[in-house]
Amino acid sequence: ILLASGVHSYYVPGTYPQEFYQGASISGQDNSLTSFETDLPYEYYSMPFCQPPEGVHRAGNAANLGTVIMGIKLLNSQYNFTIMKHEKGKNACNPQGFYGPLTDKDVKKLKMLISQKYRINMVLDNLPITAQDLLDKNQEFVRPGFELGYQEDGKYYIFNHLQFNILVHPTHGEYMRARQGFRDAAVLDNIDARRMLLSKKQLLAAGASEAALGGSSSGGGRQLAADDAAKGAAAEPEKMYMIVGFEVSPCSIKRTAGKPIEDIVCDNIDRVPTPQEIKEGEKVMYTYDVYWEVSDIKWASRWDSYLRMPGGKVHWFSIMNSVLIVLVMATLVAMILIRTVRRDLAKYEQLMVDGSSDMKDEAGWKLLTGDAFRAPTNGKSLAVHVSGLDNFADELVYGLDSGAGEGCMMQCNNARLGWGLSWSGRACQYLVVALKPSVHSSRNGSTRSH
Repeated sequence: ILLASGVHSYYVPGTYPQEFYQGASISGQDNSLTSFETDLPYEYYSMPFCQPPEGVHRAGNAANLGTVIMGIKLLNSQYNFTIMKHEKGKNACNPQGFYGPLTDKDVKKLKMLISQKYRINMVLDNLPITAQDLLDKNQEFVRPGFELGYQEDGKYYIFNHLQFNILVHPTHGEYMRARQGFRDAAVLDNIDARRMLLSKKQLLAAGASEAALGGSSSGGGRQLAADDAAKGAAAEPEKMYMIVGFEVSPCSIKRTAGKPIEDIVCDNIDRVPTPQEIKEGEKVMYTYDVYWEVSDIKWASRWDSYLRMPGGKVHWFSIMNSVLIVLVMATLVAMILIRTVRRDLAKYEQLMVDGSSDMKDEAGWKLLTGDAFRAPTNGKSLAVHVSGLDNFADELVYGLDSGAGEGCMMQCNNARLGWGLSWSGRACQYLVVALKPSVHSSRNGSTRSH
């Protein structure tokens, strides 16, 4: 209880709701190219794609142990969005306007990846992109990413036009105000009694926000924060939006470099666009459209569609492999026990046949009975510390487990293995905990035998 006063909490990145004002700018994040047929990922900008004008760099603080192991490398994207603003015919290859001309190496690489069914992975507000309808409740599962291109009649075509459909849920900024209130409260708690003598400018330099300071520096910080909160409650909150879905409809459209971008709909049956073929010397124009759709999906439920699993497939090979391993290990342990117990029993029978009266000194595996039924010193303290450590490890790892962040699942699974939260790891954990009493028991047994 005394230590609880010095504890400071934090939130895991990607698990706290992000709210955006209408008209705010937000950029996507480009991930690697992956395939379900191969295990080798490719970095996004190693492909013949246009790069952002500001250059390629890591997107925010998205690196962790899970992203490193899974090969996830989130980079800044050339696709930019404005909240609730529909946009058509945007060029993703500024300032040049196109990529190319394609070299023979580019052509071979694109054809190889298309034939191996590679998919492009993008992220927006920690949500992976998908080419499927997130609102369709009948589909069994949602596959992240979208295909790089397609093959038809021996020719390869690239998806150079993307139609983004972003699902949003309207809010009134309650999450942002709550987070700002917690931040202001923490700042005010750390300001000492001399804050009354500081000016408003000095308080702002100390870290307090305008909402916490109100509009004057003559009163106490907490009273100013309360007055400003009352004013904010009286005013009508401005509408904000949270991103709850990230969909895309890719298509291939051949465009002429240097000419204005025509408004072409990919799924227009009456006017089917000419696809962009992959061949040497071609200049590829990457374009995109942006559409926004208000959805009833709440922020807490936005991962439900992505986590939906198909009916199920029984992995008989894995089951038989596990059964065989258990049988082999059980056979080995049984053989060792039988040999050990048989030798001790033969010794006891020999002693009974000889009629020796000195049967008090027990030997072999019977020496364990003295330690197994002897209560340890400070047994309650030992039980509390051992079980408490195990529960603490469980709560720590499961508390950090979240699918909202890239690589979080993999990182938490590795932590589970490290802390012994799997079957084999838990056995290793118990072996380490039991090391000291085992050594003590063996020492006592050897002393008693002598």
